Amino acid sequence: MLRWITLARSWHVLVRIAIATIAVAATTGLQLPVEIVFPGQPFLLYFVAVVASASVLGRTAGFVAVAETSIASLLFFDPGYSLKVTHTVDLLVILQFRLKRVSQTARSNLD
Repeated sequence: MLRWITLARSWHVLVRIAIATIAVAATTGLQLPVEIVFPGQPFLLYFVAVVASASVLGRTAGFVAVAETSIASLLFFDPGYSLKVTHTVDLLVILQFRLKRVSQTARSNLD
């Protein structure tokens, strides 16, 4: 497993960012239909995408995944499927998610 991680981190940074972007897009595509049936926790799958990107692809890809999931998570708040946030509480939840993932990404890459 470490051999695969070392190989993935040796790729060019734009390739790693593209892979992280594809992972976030796939997560969003998977989460949108599920959110209709099971509303309430859009961050769970995004958490997996960010952790996987940061762990396998490195710090830069992890930070890009945090930024992309923060923007994509706006689709799950009122009004539905819009990038407009109408409640301050929703914005605070997004900021909390972003700060936790950035600190985790930075901490995981220090090891």
